[in-house]
Amino acid sequence: MTNTATTFGKKKRDINALTLIGNTNSSKMKHRQRRQPRGMEERFKELNFKAEMEDHQIINQTSSNVGLKKGRKKKKSSLQLLEIGAEIERLEQEAAAKRAETRLMREQLMEGEAKVEGGLRELSQQRMVNALLFLDNLRDQGLLNLLTRRFLG
Repeated sequence: MTNTATTFGKKKRDINALTLIGNTNSSKMKHRQRRQPRGMEERFKELNFKAEMEDHQIINQTSSNVGLKKGRKKKKSSLQLLEIGAEIERLEQEAAAKRAETRLMREQLMEGEAKVEGGLRELSQQRMVNALLFLDNLRDQGLLNLLTRRFLG
């Protein structure tokens, strides 16, 4: 909101800014939102305010539409609480099952990683043995070539 000077020299709040709060389709409000970046706290406060207003509207609508007696309301709310409690228990059981499944999968992953590391170690050892055999073979070929030149040469 901006302060503007009146003809009497006093400052007053801009009425246009106050009227734009309720009218979200206004192009001026959209332009103002683009022009002035708001912080996360301001957005959070605005969302909370909108949610509270919606809650009040829902409460007003339900209280005007529903003509239940107090006993029925208590029974209905206690049934809803029981349903919510049962739902919470079910979700906790699902979460525990998911945790157990995750733990099992983690153990299987660790076992698989250990097998892969063992295979890599064995592979590197075999490569070293192969390299040594190749060098022995080259040496033997070189000696054989020298001997054949000496005897044939």
